[in-house]
Amino acid sequence: MLFRSYRSIGDETFIRAFETATLGYEEWTHEAHLRMAWNYLTLHGKDKATPIIRQGIRNYIDQNYGKVKNVYNETITMFFIHMVHTAIELTNSSCRTFEEFLEACPHLSDPQLLSHHYSLSRVHSSEARNDWLEPDLKPLP
Repeated sequence: MLFRSYRSIGDETFIRAFETATLGYEEWTHEAHLRMAWNYLTLHGKDKATPIIRQGIRNYIDQNYGKVKNVYNETITMFFIHMVHTAIELTNSSCRTFEEFLEACPHLSDPQLLSHHYSLSRVHSSEARNDWLEPDLKPLP
C-alpha cells in the first residue's frame, strides 16, 4: 500500500497499514507512533491497548527488518503509552480526531519530551530496551 502521507488516510486504513506493516517506514514517524497509540488507547483503554501496542511495534520492526534504524525499546514505548493515555484523560476523551487531540496536547510532539524525563544513558541502555525503567530526571505526570 503506498500513501502520499499517513495523514492522508483515515484511522482504520492507517491502523490496518500499521498492523500489516504496509505503512512505509518513511511514514513511521513520531507523530505516526502517537496516532497509533491514540487510536488503540481510545478504542480499547490502557489495559487492553498496552499489549496490542507493544506487540504491534515489535511486529512492525520485524516486518521492516533492514529498513528500521532503531530497535524496540520497552521504556520508550511504555513512556509514550503513559503520556498519550494521560493526555487522553486530561482532555476527557473529548477529541474526536487525532488532529484535534494533537492540537489539544502539543507537548506530545515536543522532540525533547523524552529527554525531560530520562538521561540518554538510561533510556538507551540495554536494560531500557528490554524492560520498563522509571525516569531518572523527572517523574511521570
